[in-house]
Amino acid sequence: MLMISHIHWYERLWPLGSNGTIVQSNVVNNHTYRAGTGSSLVHLINGQAGNIESHSFTGANEPVLNITAVLDQEHFGFSKLTVVNATAAKWEFIRGVDGQVGDELWMIK
Repeated sequence: MLMISHIHWYERLWPLGSNGTIVQSNVVNNHTYRAGTGSSLVHLINGQAGNIESHSFTGANEPVLNITAVLDQEHFGFSKLTVVNATAAKWEFIRGVDGQVGDELWMIK
């Protein structure tokens, strides 16, 4: 698997196990994952704060990997984590241009 260490995009991956495969049992739906099970990790990558280098893009012949749930290579923005209680947290990607939620993920235990 190719890993890029410095990107300017927002990406949310499906819950991944130690072998790099998606742990389907931890996917409740597109916007809710089970966390804290010990079988997978939640990966949230936000390089969208913005800078003079602009965004990073996948190559024309480089498909988005099946481990990627959401990929935004267009908007700048920031992330907001809200811990609701001991068993639920909400992650939001907020677009800088209009303050709208570009992505949302609930993590439940």
